[in-house]
Amino acid sequence: MDESIFAANLNDVVMGMAPEVYLNPITFFAKTHVTAGLRDIAKRVVSALNGKETENRVISLQTGFGGGKTHTLISLYHIIKSGAKLLQMESCANILPADTQPQFENAKVAVFTNDTNDVSQGRTTEEGITIHTLWGEIAYQLGGVAGYERVRMNDEERTAPTATIFRPILQEAKTSLILIDELADYCVKAASKKAKVGYLYDQTISFIQALTQAVSSVPRCVLIATLPASKSEMANSELGQKVLDALQDRIVRIGAGVKPVDDEEVYEVIRRRLFEQINDEQVVDLVAKRYKDMYHNRRTDLPERCDKLEYANKIKKAYPFHPELIDMFRNRWGSDSKFQRTRGVLRLLASIVQDLWKRRDSLVGPQTLIHTSDVYLENLNSLTGTITNLMGSNWDSVMTADVYGTSSNARIVDEQDPQSNLGQYHLTQGIATTLLMASVGVKQKGLSIKELKLCLLRPKAFNHNDVDGALNKLEQRAHYLHSSKVGEANYWFESKANVNILLQQAMAEIKDADVEAEILKRL
Repeated sequence: MDESIFAANLNDVVMGMAPEVYLNPITFFAKTHVTAGLRDIAKRVVSALNGKETENRVISLQTGFGGGKTHTLISLYHIIKSGAKLLQMESCANILPADTQPQFENAKVAVFTNDTNDVSQGRTTEEGITIHTLWGEIAYQLGGVAGYERVRMNDEERTAPTATIFRPILQEAKTSLILIDELADYCVKAASKKAKVGYLYDQTISFIQALTQAVSSVPRCVLIATLPASKSEMANSELGQKVLDALQDRIVRIGAGVKPVDDEEVYEVIRRRLFEQINDEQVVDLVAKRYKDMYHNRRTDLPERCDKLEYANKIKKAYPFHPELIDMFRNRWGSDSKFQRTRGVLRLLASIVQDLWKRRDSLVGPQTLIHTSDVYLENLNSLTGTITNLMGSNWDSVMTADVYGTSSNARIVDEQDPQSNLGQYHLTQGIATTLLMASVGVKQKGLSIKELKLCLLRPKAFNHNDVDGALNKLEQRAHYLHSSKVGEANYWFESKANVNILLQQAMAEIKDADVEAEILKRL
């Protein structure tokens, strides 16, 4: 599987080096779920470029990793570069309202990302000009050589031009969109590069303030910049806070904020990206109804939320995945800044689907939704590797001792009675996998029995009491499974061994001869 298809890179799109799914606008929008946030920002941008006064022409996109920022910028790049012709395509017909269509031609688009211009060496154009700065890049991309000449001295000295100097470049471009992605990371790199006065970082921050002023005063010009949600998402978090504060003060405070993807939309985003199409809505409705009926019948054994209509609708949106599987990745794993939420979720879900397809002839029972218990870690290096990356290398021992592999405690429990539901459904391994996944991240660890059953139960399969029995057996054997019995019991894994391993080690040291001798002694 080519995992690059999940790594959106705006600079690669501009340079013509991106995978086809990003490079070709028709293919791109066929795989894009158009969110309310994307519609909103597209309408704002097109209205502004049409010359209509909009609320604000400086827009910030500030979300956590995988929040849809780069995907939104690529969408806008294609819309503005391709214009009305693209928007007539079926997959793009619902992006803009009928009264907001592009009334411009040949709009200029300037793009700057963390990869556009090397802090130390700059970038050399086809005319032989070496550009060193953000302002040099925007001037060149909007105005060509003539545009660059206006700021050549500022670029060579790495000294930020004022709004007065830069404004004519925007005016001469007439209709222009400026897209800046990953600016915070670029500024962290620029902190080590000296300028004529101070460092390139300081000058870049000063230019951003001048740029927002210039854009605000020039009609038919829009600036969109992405920022991380917190310093922890940046390469150097200590310097990152200083950078983030400075950029927020100059962009977020002045501009309008837009959230590209709402939480409820992420399920449809994932479905559109991973599957060509899911046409049979009757099947989706039937599956959702079966789960809703099952949850209602078992409502005393499950969390209250799953017996509501909203949860049935959530199942429809998440299909063919169980919503708890997606939420496990997004909410629990996504609480760790090292995990890129939408991008990371897509990559892992794709590997899970690929593995299930390979194993389709050996699967047991009705396959209605893809659950956490369907995750077969033994075949999923991408997933186990992510766990190790997030939690540390000592978690390898946790996984092999208790969760997967021929000698894992979960498999041993299942194989003790291969004809039972535990053995046939590999239920204990499913429980262990689910609890392991629920132990990753920095939020509250683990699951209650009710939450565990919500992750596992499926219509016309094993009984909910089987989960209790398998969990009890696993708890007696597992080396790294922990629980809290205060209030509602909660179960989780951690890298610290529990008392079971100490008991087993002590028992292994006791020899039969010693036992017999002790018996004779006591008799």
